[in-house]
Amino acid sequence: MRSLSIILACLLPVSAFCYSEDNLVSRIDKLVTSTSPNSAVVVVDLNKSKIIYKNKANAPVKPASVLKLLTSQVALSTLGPHYRFSTKFYSRNPVPVDGAISALYVKGGGDPSFTLESMIDAVREIKKKGVHSIGQIVLDESYFNGSNGRSGQRAYEAGSSALSFNFNSISFDVCPSAVGQPARVVHDPYELPLKVVDKINTIKKGRVNFRLDEVTGSDNALTYRVSGELGRYAKCLKVYRSVGNPPLYFGMSLLGLLEENGIKVLGGLSKGLTPANSNLLYDHSSKVLSQIVWDLNNFSTNFIAEQLLFSIGSTHDKVLDRNYGLSKLKQHIVNLGFEADKIALFDGCGLSHSNRITAMMLAMVLREARLRIASWPEYKASLSVAGKSGTLKKRLTQLSGATVRAKTGSLNNVSSLAGYIDTDRGNNFAFVIISNQVQSIGRTRKFEEDLVKLIVTQQ
Repeated sequence: MRSLSIILACLLPVSAFCYSEDNLVSRIDKLVTSTSPNSAVVVVDLNKSKIIYKNKANAPVKPASVLKLLTSQVALSTLGPHYRFSTKFYSRNPVPVDGAISALYVKGGGDPSFTLESMIDAVREIKKKGVHSIGQIVLDESYFNGSNGRSGQRAYEAGSSALSFNFNSISFDVCPSAVGQPARVVHDPYELPLKVVDKINTIKKGRVNFRLDEVTGSDNALTYRVSGELGRYAKCLKVYRSVGNPPLYFGMSLLGLLEENGIKVLGGLSKGLTPANSNLLYDHSSKVLSQIVWDLNNFSTNFIAEQLLFSIGSTHDKVLDRNYGLSKLKQHIVNLGFEADKIALFDGCGLSHSNRITAMMLAMVLREARLRIASWPEYKASLSVAGKSGTLKKRLTQLSGATVRAKTGSLNNVSSLAGYIDTDRGNNFAFVIISNQVQSIGRTRKFEEDLVKLIVTQQ
């Protein structure tokens, strides 16, 4: 009778290829139990809206960066795929004939994509308005209720601010010179005034062995200390560092660009509020949110996730609050039928080792995302494509018969992979694989890829 049911099901006029669910589940279970029995795994047949496999699906685990799947979905559904962030530049009064304004007020809107190119556009527009000199620059980050400081000096540990610039990170190119001479250290954006003290020695040959660390400087100056050595024939290396004071970074870079474009800044920088009824000089709009989320998920940018966490946390008085954003993420999972006390979220990017969700929760986030017509195409398109783009560009490169769009995750002793599998035969799956207490990252990633390949082959 069961065989007859399967045959009849396969005769139905559907576009999907009818596979043996029992056979697929058996093969998945054999792989999981023999290779990684402690991994949390969920596989959902989206055409049937059915969970076909689960292992430790309700165990609380550290998700690592697959948590960004939740953050990006809530951001897209809350703000909309076409939402744009705004950074506004004001003078207290209309620009006088002589072009001298007492202050330039910059009110941040939490734009995660405000870069050097954005700032150049702003400076040009301010110059077009006839501004020749500025008394002082006032930095207004009041749109965020507080800020989230960086967790370290690495770029992936950057903090958040309503006034953020260049992902709140600085890049340094470190290049060898003649033997016995200091290596060249060049920073970007070069318009930013900063100091580099001490030196990296260029040696005849040897391994790359140097340090570049931020130190406390005087007069608000960004100061970095370098040490170590670099072989004469070594390639130039690019090093990224987060900044400890994002508004100051924004302001110092802006000051440098203004003066480079012939606009004198007579005073310095200060933090403050933009007066009511100020004169708008320029309103910079970001690219649309769907493009920002693409950057978030393809490059796994923690900074973007944390900026979005504030942005989805809009309170009744329209101030953006990080804790309220966290509660929005939690509520999204609760609305899918899970208990709130089973969820522990401390960030929106997955960097915290204290985060806890279950594989089943994330699988239901993926399944539910398909039902959100207004944001589903942009959400799916934001994910890396196996063998083609983002963090999956060099993984599953020989895969055929399906398109895999997914998000990777990695922390110390944690590896994860979650997303969608669309086979050429019309079958659609969502899958979640989260491994904690990982002993070998290489073996764990092979397990993840073997499981995906197994689903693709389906027999």
